[in-house]
Amino acid sequence: MGIVMYAPFRGKGYAVPALRLMLDHAFRVCGISRIHNDFEAARNEHAAWETHRKAGFRELGVENGFLHMMITKEEYLGAAQNEA
Repeated sequence: MGIVMYAPFRGKGYAVPALRLMLDHAFRVCGISRIHNDFEAARNEHAAWETHRKAGFRELGVENGFLHMMITKEEYLGAAQNEA
């Protein structure tokens, strides 16, 4: 999965809400229980990592050169309930 923002719209705060919409659909509509995303650590994609953290993902660690992140349905729905 990925979010690519057209250059004029980067840095305007759209990525986190877009990721949350995808998570909401995955967890509430599709019934998915957890979502993993892996990033090649050498690419230093700090903006992508931070976007995922802000959306509720947690880091699982770095293995074989990849940063592994995950969020569960329970984590997402608990955070969404706390924001309401």
